[in-house]
Amino acid sequence: MIKGRGIIVIIILLVVGVLGFENGGEASKDSPDYVRDAERQLDVVLSVGNSVTREPLDIIIKWQGNWNTTYKPKEGAKLIAAELGLAEPSSVEVQNHLVYRSVGQVDRVPVKFSITDREKGLYVVAQIDGISQSGVSDLKLAQSDVGRKLSRLGVDIQWNAAVQGNVSTIGKRTTSSQGKDVMKLLTQVESQAGNFFELHRVEGFQDEYTASESYEVPNFPISVRSGGAEIGLQMAVHLNTGTGKKELSIGSPVLTVEY
Repeated sequence: MIKGRGIIVIIILLVVGVLGFENGGEASKDSPDYVRDAERQLDVVLSVGNSVTREPLDIIIKWQGNWNTTYKPKEGAKLIAAELGLAEPSSVEVQNHLVYRSVGQVDRVPVKFSITDREKGLYVVAQIDGISQSGVSDLKLAQSDVGRKLSRLGVDIQWNAAVQGNVSTIGKRTTSSQGKDVMKLLTQVESQAGNFFELHRVEGFQDEYTASESYEVPNFPISVRSGGAEIGLQMAVHLNTGTGKKELSIGSPVLTVEY
């Protein structure tokens, strides 16, 4: 899915956001229905992506978080796999940690999850993959189904979604350098996003081939704290020198997809 596209070099920008998301930075959970908030936020992110490209968007959704439980990783993996209707988990050693993994489908949508031990409890990651122009309704059903089931089991769920697709320069093409060109295109995508919600730049990164920004989005119920800001959205445009295509990535509340 998203990994098949070109590399987007924005790791430095995302370090604070990603670490905060996975290692204790709490997403906002003031709403009585966090899963419903995720449904609405995904709809808006997809609307932005579909407004700037007619091509299919690759989609990756993650539910992840700490599970304060007395289950051992193997026991917890079997319980979650059974609850989600996935295959029997198998184990693999990753960086001296035993990780249990399982794959399958939920509401006809590919889902995979992993679970590993931590000092206190377990850590769970469930990933849902899809394409914007094929079975989006099933994708959203799977997102909600997985989120609610993990929550009922006691997992402190945190939601994240990323979409990616190719885009073309909006309007007249300029003769500026590639760096200015990708920044201009990102600014144009920002303008499109402004038709759906209010957003404010927080921090950015730019080089010859990549432009990226993180944003505060006041109307987004799900965000992560980075420094003194509540990040609800990250967007990047990258020029793939191999294909010549400009690739757009949108992550909410942050981009956590491994490239």
